[in-house]
Amino acid sequence: MPLLNLCVELLLEIGNELPNTGQKNLRAACQYTDYAVAPLFFSSVVLKSNDLRRESSIWGMENLASGQSGWSVHARTLEIGPGTPKPEGEPVSNISEAALQELFTSALRSLSNVRSVVWVVTDEDPSWQRDVVSNFLRSLPLLTSLELSLERTDDFSLPRLSGLRSLKIMNPGRLPIHLTHPDSRAIARSRGLTSLNLSGFRDCATASAQLWSTLLEREIRLREISTTSISADLLTYLASYSGVEKLSMKGLGGGHYDHSNELAVTFYETVLPQHAESLVELTCPNIHENNWSFGAHSAGAIAKLRVLTSLDIGVNAQDVVHVGVGTNALDLLFKTVADLPALHTIAVSACHASPHRAAVEAAILSAMRSQRVPSRQQPYQLKLVEHDEHRPEPVVALAQDNLSFMRIVKFFVWLCLLRFCKSVLR
Repeated sequence: MPLLNLCVELLLEIGNELPNTGQKNLRAACQYTDYAVAPLFFSSVVLKSNDLRRESSIWGMENLASGQSGWSVHARTLEIGPGTPKPEGEPVSNISEAALQELFTSALRSLSNVRSVVWVVTDEDPSWQRDVVSNFLRSLPLLTSLELSLERTDDFSLPRLSGLRSLKIMNPGRLPIHLTHPDSRAIARSRGLTSLNLSGFRDCATASAQLWSTLLEREIRLREISTTSISADLLTYLASYSGVEKLSMKGLGGGHYDHSNELAVTFYETVLPQHAESLVELTCPNIHENNWSFGAHSAGAIAKLRVLTSLDIGVNAQDVVHVGVGTNALDLLFKTVADLPALHTIAVSACHASPHRAAVEAAILSAMRSQRVPSRQQPYQLKLVEHDEHRPEPVVALAQDNLSFMRIVKFFVWLCLLRFCKSVLR
């Protein structure tokens, strides 16, 4: 099939399977492929905040500032943050600080179509750079997604943005962050916010209470929530409405034992039933053994999650190691989820701080090997997960049907590329 006979959408799918160099070669084939692949090739921009004085960086910012580059038209994603230091041999510009600030500002202004920004903030960033980026974010008319990573910094002011639908704030170093922790007023300005991810904060109990109270007061109903700070205010907020689709809570059980158990009981008895008809993904592994783990107290609530596709949960040693096979928490877990029609992924973990962790993990592996659910057309994706409280993201297992679909797409794409190469060689 001649390449020119392929529709733009198919060329985009082909380009999406290629590395950046492959996309560049496809654009160079002819004007039609250049037109088709340009939106993909220019879809993202990376600005290395620690390398702005390099000659190559200066040239790149000048190209952006001109407004004539493809990125000015097609860029939808922007990443700002430190990159891998380049070899010392590359020339460094002697541009003044004021001129560098003006050039950086002009380069950002040319990216007015950006919808998603990833910004890594460090203590090495000059104050003017933070101000320029914050002002740029406020000026973007189409910005809907912001991901902030606060690395090696203890003081940051969150820009007040009004159009966000997805906000992710990470603190990889788990340091005390003076962020107005996080600023509830700044977050609540985005009335259309549907996804919120707060990871790694260890000293924000009071401010997080203010955040959930503000969201509750302004009736902002999130559909996706990921947090490492669990509080009664969060559960009160979750119990106030229905419709959460993805819920991830990590670091469970890290506080006072009795208080943590009370929160767990409230969650399974009051909160989870509110979202039984909408919840697609539930992630709640815990650090210490307590009522957040799966057991008889939570089985009833889990059994009502009829649209759940992915479950990541922990089990207690006292419910596995010291209970006979056939009646322990693992047997109850698989019996409970057997009737969940949409479930395809189960991740089970031993509590991170459990002294019997090795024995629990061995029991989990044994249960997974023997697990059989004949009534299901597709087997479960079973995974033993070793959760680390310092790791911000869980291990994610893909469903088999998704993997099969992607294999088909890739096969078709490479078949088209093979035919194209043969036609060029002729």
